[in-house]
Amino acid sequence: MNGSGTKDDLRVIVNLSCIPTSLSIIYLLVAILISGEKFYNYGGIDLLVWIFSLRILIVGVAKVQKISYVFALMNICVPSILVTILYLVLRY
Repeated sequence: MNGSGTKDDLRVIVNLSCIPTSLSIIYLLVAILISGEKFYNYGGIDLLVWIFSLRILIVGVAKVQKISYVFALMNICVPSILVTILYLVLRY
């Protein structure tokens, strides 16, 4: 798609998009330690964190590559779909 981003810039974006998930894991561990339950349900926070992480990733790829958000989403989804198909083919 003729993006202008470097590998290091994209690596930074991927790391930044992992921050909300990391904070969510820390929150979950603290909540489990405080409540003492093994299976702690913290509602829709996990879905919101996932959406926020995906948003950071899409916006970051779009800014680094200097492409639109739709192309950034395609830039993320197409390789994921191909890897999933390859996994399913090799698994079965």
